Amino acid sequence: MQTPTAQSVGTSTNLKSAAQVLLSHFEELKKHKKDWITEDDLQSLVESPDPVVREAVRFFAVSPIDRELCGEAQGMTKAGLARCIPVAGSAGLEETLLRLGHATGDVKDEAQRKFYATLLRDPGVPAVVRAQIVARLSEKDMLAIVGHPNTQGNAKDVADETAAFLFLAKMSWLGTAEAEAVAAYKVPYVMLRGDKDHSASFWDGHQVHLSEKMLTGGTGVVSDQTLVKHIGTFAHESGHAIFGFSGLSKTVGDDIARRHLENGVGVIINEAVAGIMQNRAHVAELGYGADKGSDANLSVAHDVEKNIANDQTDYARRYHVNTAVARSQMDDIRKVLANSVVPYFQSKFGLLGDPQLTLTLPDPQR
Repeated sequence: MQTPTAQSVGTSTNLKSAAQVLLSHFEELKKHKKDWITEDDLQSLVESPDPVVREAVRFFAVSPIDRELCGEAQGMTKAGLARCIPVAGSAGLEETLLRLGHATGDVKDEAQRKFYATLLRDPGVPAVVRAQIVARLSEKDMLAIVGHPNTQGNAKDVADETAAFLFLAKMSWLGTAEAEAVAAYKVPYVMLRGDKDHSASFWDGHQVHLSEKMLTGGTGVVSDQTLVKHIGTFAHESGHAIFGFSGLSKTVGDDIARRHLENGVGVIINEAVAGIMQNRAHVAELGYGADKGSDANLSVAHDVEKNIANDQTDYARRYHVNTAVARSQMDDIRKVLANSVVPYFQSKFGLLGDPQLTLTLPDPQR
């Protein structure tokens, strides 16, 4: 289980511990009598029966920066792993990582842009070190790195939508990955204000409508101070857009149809998918314990189950779900999550080593 002392949301280990494990198991993990461990070697070991090895392998499998730090061009070596263990816990890690990309704290060219993009969305970079690197970057640099949001409306709307987008991108490695995705998909954002703002943000299948009241906690001011508490709203609705634009909604819908699941299960899963981003945004910004609901809902299965616990839950009423039938189908719903939802977030968003994401889910069908 991930704990409040983990380096960042989405992993149950850290660079130093993972490197020590790979170094101690080096001879059994390397393949084909060579003297290094490649990315392909790691991918072949992500289902290792040894939980300690599995955690370390998954950590490096999704961390290109740490693979480079702990190895040479051909892969991770004994010497490289031994070298990066003391560096992992040192005060100089920030500079060491920047030197990998010949970076100086701003974006000078396309090569540096790509390096920073890889660095900022890497789950293996400690959150504290990542924050130090982000602090060096201007807003112009951040937009060059992750892409520009598809903002709509007047100057104030555009400024507020951009502020929320940048806050998400700066907040965590997963925030950067989500921001990159919505920029790539050109997800449109629209601000709701005044009599159009009914304290509800939503994705309508085409664009994200952002409630000023929800995004600012009723203050009317979009700022870092208000977004600390309310960035989950932006992450959630952006998650809905990714679910739609990526084709994941069709994959899930087809799986649900094959299993003849209850009407409404698809939208309940859609809400849980958006929750994958929302709840990790809450935890990344506020820490564990600040919101017990977000902590529990890091498990995507729990997020689904709580919404079909009875007929009076908000989503059950909104989507007219027969929750008794849905609960009776929970085993099949878990299979949909394990086979159609989780692999997407593990491969596309670096959540391969996230221990909560898959809680109570069966192994995916190969």
